[in-house]
Amino acid sequence: MAQIPEQFMSGLQPAYLLSIDSQVEKNLDGLETTQVSLNPASITRVLSALTFILVIASLSTAMAYELTGNSIKTFERLVKIFSVDLELNVPTFFSMLMMLFAGVLLSLISVIKRKQKTTYVFHWAILSGGFLFMAFDEIVAAHERIVEPMRAILGGENLGIFYYAWVVPGIALILFLACVFMRFWWNLPPKTRLNFAIAAALFLSGAIGVEMIGGQYAETNGKENLTYIIITTFEETLEMVSLIVFIRGLFDYITETLCAVKVGLVKPRQV
Repeated sequence: MAQIPEQFMSGLQPAYLLSIDSQVEKNLDGLETTQVSLNPASITRVLSALTFILVIASLSTAMAYELTGNSIKTFERLVKIFSVDLELNVPTFFSMLMMLFAGVLLSLISVIKRKQKTTYVFHWAILSGGFLFMAFDEIVAAHERIVEPMRAILGGENLGIFYYAWVVPGIALILFLACVFMRFWWNLPPKTRLNFAIAAALFLSGAIGVEMIGGQYAETNGKENLTYIIITTFEETLEMVSLIVFIRGLFDYITETLCAVKVGLVKPRQV
């Protein structure tokens, strides 16, 4: 029976401990444990179903609001709740939670890698911090605050695909990170490398590619029309699907490379 390594337990006396192993002892050093198994396939199916529901809700309410001449208050309220193109609503919090979840899994990997004293610990930690920041940015939309300053630098008007001007420093950052992480990515297991590549391609296609197309369309035709709604819905769908692919890739990496995944709540026995 597999046991939690001693280095995981030494010096740790918290009220609750997150443990990852193929099996957790029920009585370990005077502690009682409760196990909750995480099934990556089930989590993927749930996230995919929720994404599908939110995309349909966003698209249908937005189309209903537009087709009724933006005059029905009920549809207006539903758009504010379900539109994937607005902030601080259900899709925003759903995306934020997926990014946060990915950040936690990356943190877990970096902790295990550090304990194992293997390579690329820094890269896993940077990825974790990046996803935690993305979760924060999903709520506060910090990247949009640089749009106006960048537009001024680029000339202010007739910007075309750079209408959402944050993409300019965004592309520069992506190229920089690609250089930094190329060797890390190449040394991943083949399955993980493929999952990460697919996730990155989907995310960048939406967050940068479709965003640039939407920006060019918005500058010429405005945002209050069905075409723009479809463009933004496609963009956000790509981003959410990429997060699902990435989370599944992280689970596969943990279970196949590091250990099986079980979340255990460990607490002291009552005296």
